[in-house]
Amino acid sequence: MSDIGFAFEIDGRTIDPSNIEDPVEAEIIHNIVESIVSQVGDLVCQEHKKAARFVCTGDSLDSLTLEIEGCCDVMIDKVKAQMTLQ
Repeated sequence: MSDIGFAFEIDGRTIDPSNIEDPVEAEIIHNIVESIVSQVGDLVCQEHKKAARFVCTGDSLDSLTLEIEGCCDVMIDKVKAQMTLQ
C-alpha cells in the first residue's frame, strides 16, 4: 500500500475515505483515491523519503478541488508532472 495521504472535506464535513456510509459517496471517493494512487503511488521524495498528501475539498462531490501537499516544492512539482503525463 502506498504511503500517500488523503484528506476529504465535503460541504464542511471531514470524510474518512476508509469509513464512508453512503455507497455512492464511497465509490466516488474510492475512485478518486485509486486514480491518484495509480498515477503517483510510487513517487517518494528522494531527499526526504516522504510521499505526497492530497487534500480534496468542495461543496459537493461534483465540485471538489485537489490540492497537492508535499515535503518540498521539488516533490510537489514531481507529482504534478507525473499527473500531467497520465
